[in-house]
Amino acid sequence: MSKVVCKTMIMLCCALLMFSGCAVNQRIKYNLNDISPADNSAVNTVSLSVEYFDDDRKNNVNNDILFADGHQTRFQDKSVYVNSEKHYLNPLVPIQIATVITDHMNKRAAFNSVMTSSRTLTDFYLVGRIKDFYGRQDYSRGAVIGAQFGLIGALATAGIKSVGTVRIGFSALKVYAKDGNLVKEIGEISEVYNEQLPVDAYGWCIYFNVNEKLKNVVNRLADEVEKAVSEHVNLK
Repeated sequence: MSKVVCKTMIMLCCALLMFSGCAVNQRIKYNLNDISPADNSAVNTVSLSVEYFDDDRKNNVNNDILFADGHQTRFQDKSVYVNSEKHYLNPLVPIQIATVITDHMNKRAAFNSVMTSSRTLTDFYLVGRIKDFYGRQDYSRGAVIGAQFGLIGALATAGIKSVGTVRIGFSALKVYAKDGNLVKEIGEISEVYNEQLPVDAYGWCIYFNVNEKLKNVVNRLADEVEKAVSEHVNLK
């Protein structure tokens, strides 16, 4: 799927969500259709478990805004939208992130199978900590004006963007063999994006924007995990 098509889908989804009650509970999920199979035959006979990562976000004061208010709030005297924790409660963020990593890695199909929180059933397992899962973008007056004309107006202004920041970070990433022996300490994988992001009148687009950036980070993580296990298997 082309980037243009993906961006159009995000904008349309944001516009449609403004008129849907399901916007209250947000899911950490993204389209996997453009994920290609990984070329790593060394690991295609072994399995991996993605464990639930420990959540360290509250240890960073820069993440306080996610836990303090709803997704429409104030930041440095400006109206902004954030991916508030209030709308990630079912299930919780660590569970959703482990699930999306599992789905992503299964789509890459490098391992024989990838499971979630099943270390006793797999040959290897991945652990880590969630350092950042943060999205913030400016309020858009243009998007609000478009929404006043209903769905047609929202769709007509679906290409509007606003300045935003997304931070995705995982730390203390380690791969273990089933017997508990450390295979590799990957360390930290993180990205910070400061750019124009699709926006809607009610701010639900921020959740889609964070999900899309998460996709990039998970792809990097998958590369590192597959490489670590491949090197370990080849040493045997």
